[in-house]
Amino acid sequence: MGWKNWSYWMRGGVIGASFPLCIYLILSVIDATGLGYEGRLLFFVGFALVIFLQSPLILVPKINSILSSEIAYYAVLITLIIVWAIIGAIIGFVYGKIKQRKRGAK
Repeated sequence: MGWKNWSYWMRGGVIGASFPLCIYLILSVIDATGLGYEGRLLFFVGFALVIFLQSPLILVPKINSILSSEIAYYAVLITLIIVWAIIGAIIGFVYGKIKQRKRGAK
């Protein structure tokens, strides 16, 4: 079953789930190479991406105080993947319904 055969909500969920993984990978590479501290603009962009990425965590208060720091890092990452997958699935579902409605109107 290829990508084109998937429903729109499934595609949106996969794209949404891959979003935090890609951002964390990019920011980890920037942090490992030290580029984020040399260029102020790159540091600011990285900081803005982290704030945007973690904005759904407002739904899960006090996650850092409940868990230890090592476990909290992975818990936050897994929570973000799940939340962004749900957001992507909802967007894909709405897009699919709109596209289906336009096809039916023709």
